[in-house]
Amino acid sequence: MLTAEKEEAVKITPEQAQRSLEWVLQSPGVGNDVKASIYASLWLLSVETFRNMEDESLVAGKYEATLEEHRYALSALIARGEGVVLSAKQNGLMPNAPFALGDLKATLESLHDSFRGQHRKCNSEQTNEEIAKLFE
Repeated sequence: MLTAEKEEAVKITPEQAQRSLEWVLQSPGVGNDVKASIYASLWLLSVETFRNMEDESLVAGKYEATLEEHRYALSALIARGEGVVLSAKQNGLMPNAPFALGDLKATLESLHDSFRGQHRKCNSEQTNEEIAKLFE
């Protein structure tokens, strides 16, 4: 019987799945909509993995210590997502895909929001000084 521990041990990463599907993605007989759907599905899995890792680092109290890695991984997911959305727009998605172009766009926008919220300064130094003066 497959226990939770054994099930966890046999999980594969989105990157491993993509490597195992490369032969399909490189086949000239496979339609571009199929390729776009597979790439999108793998990207969505990567985003889910990233979000789970964010949650784990928050719970473990390691989030602040891993901000540089967070920024790098988030930037990579955004860049890949831009390509996924463009490919889906240009090639379409399989009719039976469990997601639509709007889902991909919304996921990409949520990553952009996360980047803006965590890795960009909200105010200039001058604005922060002016705000601080209000509380003196």
